[in-house]
Amino acid sequence: MIYNFGSINIDYVYETQQIVRPGQTISANTRKIFPGGKGLNQSIAMARAGADVTHLGYYGKQDAVFLVELLKEAGVQTYFLEGVDATNGHAFIQVDASGENAIVVFGGTNRMVDEAYVKKVADKIQEGDWVIFQNEMSCTAEMMKEVHRRGGKIVLNPSPFDEDIQTFPLEKVSLFFVNSIEGKALTGEESPETICKAFGEMYPQSAVVLTLGEKGALYCDGIQTIQQPAYKAKVVVDTTGAGDTFTGYFVAGIALGLSEEQALKRAAIAAALSVEKMGAASSIPLLKAVEDREKITSK
Repeated sequence: MIYNFGSINIDYVYETQQIVRPGQTISANTRKIFPGGKGLNQSIAMARAGADVTHLGYYGKQDAVFLVELLKEAGVQTYFLEGVDATNGHAFIQVDASGENAIVVFGGTNRMVDEAYVKKVADKIQEGDWVIFQNEMSCTAEMMKEVHRRGGKIVLNPSPFDEDIQTFPLEKVSLFFVNSIEGKALTGEESPETICKAFGEMYPQSAVVLTLGEKGALYCDGIQTIQQPAYKAKVVVDTTGAGDTFTGYFVAGIALGLSEEQALKRAAIAAALSVEKMGAASSIPLLKAVEDREKITSK
């Protein structure tokens, strides 16, 4: 079983010619509303990859019921999601003409999770279960400790990165998912190779997936190092959610028994497919689409 202690957001996406600069005012070409949040995106990615996923957290009863319905439609279990009378978490996203994005997130209900809720849902975790975390929820450190106490495997994607990350029990993490900026912040190193080496020295119990954008990803676990190239998208429409798609597909692949190499390849193809459509959760491909593209790339 995979549990996701993760955010669910409403994404307000503005298409612009360029990302706004400090002191500048620009006009948006369009405004669209999409489901999002790193937690929701990753849960949907794992479910669409074929994994058994249960989402944990809060949502706004007045504005976010549709997010819960979307999770259900994707095959995610939602019986531990609790509705509260508050504004749901949401994000303001700019997407420029090249598909690059800039994001501002308001935590809302995601930051209202308390220790009472943590203790209640932690009792459902069993030894060997996977539990995935990001950094958009309150009580993350407390939940990580409860999961470790019960023998669960902790996956941490420390995004968005801030000083709170250093208060997390990082020594209990089984698998890190970091980009080069987050990797440098945690290790002080610059290059992908030295970042992975530093992770091995600082957290020898952990594996790390270092995502490198157009250069793909690097997997290290103290025994093996695997370089995964990025797959080229047919067209780049919106990069929002590509990292979450990669993370979800990789974790699902490992949980389903794929090798690290197989899971990396599948995750890279899924991420490439996701940037070909607008939105975050709405752009995450189904497993069949990933398998079909995989057959084409293998020829």
